[in-house]
Amino acid sequence: MWRCPPLPLLFLCVTILALAETAGGFMGFYRKAISAWLAESVNGRPEVHGLTGNRDYDAELIPEIVFQSEAGLSFFHTHGEGMALVVLAGGTLVSSLVISRVLRCVLYLLLAAGTVFPLGFLAYAGLIVTMGKDPAIEWAERWVLIPSGSAVAGAFVLMAGVLVIQAVRDRRGSAGGGAGTAVRETAG
Repeated sequence: MWRCPPLPLLFLCVTILALAETAGGFMGFYRKAISAWLAESVNGRPEVHGLTGNRDYDAELIPEIVFQSEAGLSFFHTHGEGMALVVLAGGTLVSSLVISRVLRCVLYLLLAAGTVFPLGFLAYAGLIVTMGKDPAIEWAERWVLIPSGSAVAGAFVLMAGVLVIQAVRDRRGSAGGGAGTAVRETAG
């Protein structure tokens, strides 16, 4: 029987999904306004973006920078949708299959950290305008994308290991005539 993940984990999944969907609708409806605001913001920081003041040269750079920032918003939208579902699926598997309460808690925390992953793209989209492309990528990767992505990947690796160990123990218990523990008991 499948079990529901804890409410805080569900809340995080629903929140990131709602933010991602809202961002997608916002980008579709206000695309021109967003592009104009980004272009104005880039023009306001010429030293950050390597603008020279030469209209011909800068006319090629500004749309590229705007595109990169919009790509960050788009990645937030798509990764927010996907990561919410990945964490929800992982939380359901943990709730249903992992026997140890301590390991469930550890896995829930790692999965919860994964819900932050899409926010790295949102940070990149905003920081590219104020910091420039390379520093924005570096900041987003160092402080959000790599830690949260590693947490959710680690959760799935740990969960796989736990499930293998449980299956081996269950098989040994079944071979010895004892009751198996393949599915988490109701009281656990």
